[in-house]
Amino acid sequence: MEARNGAARDSWSYKTIPANRMRLWLILVVLVVVGSAVAAVILRGSAPDKTLIVWIAPGTSGSRVHFIEERSRAALGTSDCLLWSQAKDFREAERILPPSERQTLTAANTPSSFRCQVPSGPRTTVGIRELKSLRGVITVTFPSTPHVTGA
Repeated sequence: MEARNGAARDSWSYKTIPANRMRLWLILVVLVVVGSAVAAVILRGSAPDKTLIVWIAPGTSGSRVHFIEERSRAALGTSDCLLWSQAKDFREAERILPPSERQTLTAANTPSSFRCQVPSGPRTTVGIRELKSLRGVITVTFPSTPHVTGA
């Protein structure tokens, strides 16, 4: 009987334990990789960032535009923002609008815009409310919300 138990022990310790350890390590590595991927999706949010546009009234002073920029970054919690000048927004409007709609448009009466990459969520909704109340802001647009006119 002891020979059987001894043989069974030798067979177990030399052949199956290393293979089992390797399987356990592989399973552990796969779980860590999958868990990291899931955690990254949860922390970042499943929806990709979208462009929020703050439209700034023509004739708004440079200091006021700078203030709107600062408030946009703070309210939205992002630094991924870019100011488009009136001239750049005018060129973009000329490119995308049909001739009948751009007849009265000039560089002087085209608003400038501040564009930020932001995720959808409660912070963005609160940020939109804050930004639309700023003097010099015409409207705030975001793909998941209708145009919201400022006061």
